[in-house]
Amino acid sequence: MFGFFNKQRTVELKRFYHWDVFSVAVPADWNQNESKNNFLSITAPLDAATVTASSYKKEAATLSEFARLRYSAVHECFSPIGEEQRRRSNGFEILWREYEGIWPGNRSATLYLVECVQLTESVFVSLTITTTPKELKKNRKIYEDIVNSIQASPA
Repeated sequence: MFGFFNKQRTVELKRFYHWDVFSVAVPADWNQNESKNNFLSITAPLDAATVTASSYKKEAATLSEFARLRYSAVHECFSPIGEEQRRRSNGFEILWREYEGIWPGNRSATLYLVECVQLTESVFVSLTITTTPKELKKNRKIYEDIVNSIQASPA
């Protein structure tokens, strides 16, 4: 009888900062991309995944309202998978929704994970992870650690 054991591996993380608003930690061998749109963009080796994040100021909004707005901006080629998820990390509530679809011009499925975090009464973060279903299944713990690493920058 043969068995395969999925050993948890320790991954060294590196923290990237978006202006003076928030930071996120990703594996140390990932690279930050140049961004012309003022958002944080970080890519895994061999383009296995991309993390993008940005902050938004929205007065008198709740996290649920912000998340609904963010989800409504997801490209029409993606469909939601399952229900929205809620979790807490670093003192913040996180709303998370997974989408799957085939991007126009591509032949294989892409997963698009959208996470929303409320940092202050009026500042929100949208973090997205774009990858393949196979990559997410293989490294789900790493992607959850990335989402859970969001921190507000010191004032």
